[in-house]
Amino acid sequence: MAWLNFVRVGIVIIVSSLGVALVFVLLEKYALKPQKNQAIVRPSILYLIIGFANIGICALMFYLSIAQDKMYLFVAIGPIIIISLWLILRGALWKITIEEDGIVFRNTFGKTQKYLYSEITEIKDERLGFVVIIGKKKIGVDMFNSNFSELRAVLARNCQKELFEQRRSPKLSKKERKRAKEKEMSATKNSKKHS
Repeated sequence: MAWLNFVRVGIVIIVSSLGVALVFVLLEKYALKPQKNQAIVRPSILYLIIGFANIGICALMFYLSIAQDKMYLFVAIGPIIIISLWLILRGALWKITIEEDGIVFRNTFGKTQKYLYSEITEIKDERLGFVVIIGKKKIGVDMFNSNFSELRAVLARNCQKELFEQRRSPKLSKKERKRAKEKEMSATKNSKKHS
């Protein structure tokens, strides 16, 4: 009889957690639409689903630890809740909005900042995505995000071509890249003087 009660509570907790995740997904899909000249890059819906399912599992473990007097389960609940909250925040808040003159980045904790395409200093390909480097700041974009390929195409079109050529050419040291950039700038200045 106790196990039947345990199963009922577990089903209610997990279904209600997934129901909350579904509300977030529907809100994102229908209420938070981008404006005309914008596209939004967001994490996969799996972040929310896994985060809320883990919260449900933690609630179930909490109920089990109280019902069975097994307090050692409390030790396992802490790290799982921290990871779950990070997944939920990442799924709900993290986004990149693609605009005509740059990108607007909102991190996992809701801090928003706009970057112009001219401010992007480097783009590095990674195994499952790419990293956009803006000065000392790095923004990782994995291939599981929505509009991943659109962001990649926009960056290729709007950023300096040399950023994309650097990853195809042999690796150059910082000094060699700086010299090449200075040569290019002096060549541009000379051509302007002659015209």
